[in-house]
Amino acid sequence: MDANFWKGKRTLITGFEGFMGSNLTRRMLSYGAKVIGVDITVKRKETILEKDDYKRITAINSDVSQYGQIKKIISRYKPEIVFHLAAEAIVGKCNSNPVRTFTSNIEGTWNLLEICRQEACAKAIVVASSDKAYGSHKILPYKEEAPLSGNHPYDVSKSCADLISYMYHNTYKLPVAVTRCGNVFGPGDFAFSRIVPDTINSILSNKKFYIRSDGEFTRDYVYVDDITDGYILIAEQLEKKILSGNAFNFSYNHPISVFEMVKKIDHIGIAVNSIEEQLPFYTVVMGLKVDKIETVQSEGVKVCFISVGDTHIELLEPISDESPIKKFLEKNGQGVHHIAYATDDIVKTVVDLKGKDFRLINEQPKQGAGGKLICFVHPKSTFGVLTEICQKAELH
Repeated sequence: MDANFWKGKRTLITGFEGFMGSNLTRRMLSYGAKVIGVDITVKRKETILEKDDYKRITAINSDVSQYGQIKKIISRYKPEIVFHLAAEAIVGKCNSNPVRTFTSNIEGTWNLLEICRQEACAKAIVVASSDKAYGSHKILPYKEEAPLSGNHPYDVSKSCADLISYMYHNTYKLPVAVTRCGNVFGPGDFAFSRIVPDTINSILSNKKFYIRSDGEFTRDYVYVDDITDGYILIAEQLEKKILSGNAFNFSYNHPISVFEMVKKIDHIGIAVNSIEEQLPFYTVVMGLKVDKIETVQSEGVKVCFISVGDTHIELLEPISDESPIKKFLEKNGQGVHHIAYATDDIVKTVVDLKGKDFRLINEQPKQGAGGKLICFVHPKSTFGVLTEICQKAELH
């Protein structure tokens, strides 16, 4: 990505406060772009955008299905780059209200593209779609040239929006490209009907986690930063590389089942002043079972593992003033310290993370509690969430 490309660039982002939109907006702000944000709800509570971010955003409360409103916005601000992310994206809501889904996802797309055609100001338009636009195919993984044959409201809305985008390029030479991805996860996703935030929320709340399928269906799970990188790269290169009229699948090409995804969350670490004081809440009030308590001298910490279904809560008590947990408690108080994800090959995972420019706290895996090999990803690479990668003892 070329940060200089974006400096001062008038950039319209529809759905800028949502999961994908908020991550993209923060990236654009860091590059110095002039962001015009359009969303049906502005300054919502559940967003990663902060007060200082809003000072640098032209935030507009509007609905992309309202042609007149969007016309005024584009006519006034003349965006050079457009990211169209606004959509009804929760499948359950789409099934309950298909008309609203079609109005937002289909009509909203043709409104935006038609106005961009008339105003002729945008040099690049990126339309965010989904792999659900393909519907069901026997041959997997999906290729970009596969037929678009959605079967349900959300799927059909994306099939239609993608075809409309192609039509505007093919007929009017509008500089538009479509992006499609599977399940995206990461900071800013407050839709707890989705698998990753729902799993984490269930663990923290000690609620039973329900899989809303047979658990065998496989999809790709992609981290939000990688999707954002894709949006930005396409917008930068659309004119130079003649990308207009094309669709791009974003994927690691490593689909896993829902069962596998849930098992990837190994534990949630919680920093506490005293394990002894905390235990009655988990064992008496919550009815959970302590697996074991051990001391990790190298980290200056006492650790208590508590089973919650197939995963664990890890209580972390400092045993020295030099302990990282001690410093965390002094700065933040008691609370969630990190989220740990399991891997079968920590060395390969570390290499992959370094290749994606993630900042690692320890580049060489070290031994942690329970004999696991562990590695930490710096919170600055994961929007403030300390992330642990761990490999079980029997796998190394």
